[in-house]
Amino acid sequence: MTPPSKSLSLFREEDLQPAEEAVYTSGRHAKSAHQDRPDSLPARASSLWLCLEFPHLCLEIYGDTFSARQPLAVVEDSGTRSRLQACNPRATALGVRPQMTLNAALALAPDLLILNRNKEKEQQLLERLAIWAGQYTALVSLELPNALLLEVRGSLRLFGGLRKLSRRIRDGLIELGYRVRWACAPTPLASLWLARATDGAVISEIHQLPGALGRVPLACLGWPQERLNILRQMGVNVVADCLRLPRDGFARRLGSSWLEMLDRAMCRLPDPRRAFEPPVDFKSEIQLPYEVHETAVLLPVLECMLKELQGVLLARQAGIQRLTFCFCHLDNPATCLKLDLVSLSRSAKHFMTLLELKLETVRLPSPVTALRMQSEPLRPLQASTAGLFSKVDPGDNGSEMPFLVERLRVRLGTDAVHGIGMIPEHRPEAAWRFVEPGTETKTWYFRPRPLWMLLEPQRLPEREGLPCFDGQLILESGPERIESGWWDGKDVTRDYFVARHPGGRRFWLFRERRGGGEWFLHGAFG
Repeated sequence: MTPPSKSLSLFREEDLQPAEEAVYTSGRHAKSAHQDRPDSLPARASSLWLCLEFPHLCLEIYGDTFSARQPLAVVEDSGTRSRLQACNPRATALGVRPQMTLNAALALAPDLLILNRNKEKEQQLLERLAIWAGQYTALVSLELPNALLLEVRGSLRLFGGLRKLSRRIRDGLIELGYRVRWACAPTPLASLWLARATDGAVISEIHQLPGALGRVPLACLGWPQERLNILRQMGVNVVADCLRLPRDGFARRLGSSWLEMLDRAMCRLPDPRRAFEPPVDFKSEIQLPYEVHETAVLLPVLECMLKELQGVLLARQAGIQRLTFCFCHLDNPATCLKLDLVSLSRSAKHFMTLLELKLETVRLPSPVTALRMQSEPLRPLQASTAGLFSKVDPGDNGSEMPFLVERLRVRLGTDAVHGIGMIPEHRPEAAWRFVEPGTETKTWYFRPRPLWMLLEPQRLPEREGLPCFDGQLILESGPERIESGWWDGKDVTRDYFVARHPGGRRFWLFRERRGGGEWFLHGAFG
């Protein structure tokens, strides 16, 4: 995590309290906040916004670059000179810093690996994180280029207060491999500015906003550089300096839109936000910073992608049955793998187990440069009530049979493992069909049928009017007459019998009612 800014040392993680309580423990600061409170401010905030800012988002689209041993940096071409937007710890240890020119960075680190900034991929990653955050609140708004705004007032009681909720979100993002700065305030802009200025700031009351935002540097507001230069020439460096300026003069010199932005941050004007609408399916893509030759190196990246998918499925209360993975190569077509599940699931552990088995049988034709994952459209997952002593696992249907079938399919192939469904047809060879494992079909009543059936009936010799199969057979029951199939050209006219061998084996055979009345063996009882 990035260390908090020294200019806002007032805010500390240990000051976190539920939103109903104030976070200012110092009487001097509380007094100052009340003195700065305008009469037009509402007495109490109806909303509480949690901002999640990802300062290294442009680097994180390339996977877990922070643990890489090679120095990495993302560069954006600004027209005249290319400047670094972010760098990993290995590059930082060599003296490389963001906003440094590319030539200066290469002088400090000649083996620096340069990655181009991709704003489209950054927005796609931010949208995926917005879907993931939907498991904590119903209102998630994008704040381009690298922040999310979550309205969490209605989620506090569900998750045990702001302290537990914020820690749960932060730990979840760290587990996925993302660096995040966060802050909480009654207005979305205030939470955004505080997150840029410090890490872990919490403002729960509106009257605290002027005192808290007053110390925020203007560089954290995201305003154009020319506007910031005008303010610095006037001796304005923090938000409090802006608030002391005459409003009419501020609007004339900078524009009324920036004054309105200050009013929205201070809750003097409404600031409605549009909720992000997630797509019907889930797509994820990671551009690797360098070519990867072994699938074992890809497993941690794939696991993070699946954990991200699990968070999305939890947020949507949905599950999936099919996942497609594509391993992109530089000079060869992508290697695609499909996971077909027996039933709906949302467990990242479940997906990862099957994927590891699948990768054991795959040989990559060339090094991998990118990973893509796409699910089928998300489908609602029906909730079930577990027993008192049952262990509830997301996506677990309480049976080992579906998991066994899925493992067999991964090992043997999808076409080698099927279920069997019944068809309302009297002809034995036409009374069943292959179905997806786990598919429920209607059970039709028939007389006892053998477990083992021959694909083609076997003709039997006859002795003294009785069929023979390794000896003369004794008819135990029958006949069961079956006459059917005249409509499809495969009509049969047969009399079926249950016959017993002197050795104890029991068979199912029939006698043709046409022609010479030959005997045929059709099945054997277990």
